[in-house]
Amino acid sequence: MMNGSNVDPLTAAIAFAARAHEGQTCRSTDAPKIVHPMEVAAIAATMTSDHEILAAAMLHDVIESCGVTEDALKGEFGDRIAKLVRAMSEEKGLDAEEGWQKRKLFSINRLRAASHDQLILTLSDKLSSLRAIRRISCRADRSRGWLSPALSRWSLAASYSTNRPRCSTRRDVRRSCGR
Repeated sequence: MMNGSNVDPLTAAIAFAARAHEGQTCRSTDAPKIVHPMEVAAIAATMTSDHEILAAAMLHDVIESCGVTEDALKGEFGDRIAKLVRAMSEEKGLDAEEGWQKRKLFSINRLRAASHDQLILTLSDKLSSLRAIRRISCRADRSRGWLSPALSRWSLAASYSTNRPRCSTRRDVRRSCGR
């Protein structure tokens, strides 16, 4: 429990994340930033009922996006949740393109040694991001009548994570987007 209180860690994490992300929006939409951590937690909840893992899912972007420190999380939520959130955070500070490639390579290498809990969080985060790309590409498809080849591939990958029929062609992608 948090700081000796009787508050469930998930309940406390939801409130903390909502305050930390207040006023932020997702990069590619006008949706409040808190929608992404909520979806990550919902996806993780299909794999575990551990409230500390679900709390870490809610908090997974606060170090990167909100400037919250690992020590602050440790004080508020304890060592396990703080370490899980830290494991989800990318190292920033490198130049644009080279930095992105190094961060992604570091993330891939870190997954090789990741715990089961970290893998649940990473999978949930990546699946949420793929779903967001799919939602964006479906909007683009409806407004322009086509998908770029790259968005089409991402959209196909995201379709495997939904309960919709599998898409195998661009026409199937457009059909699954309601077109």
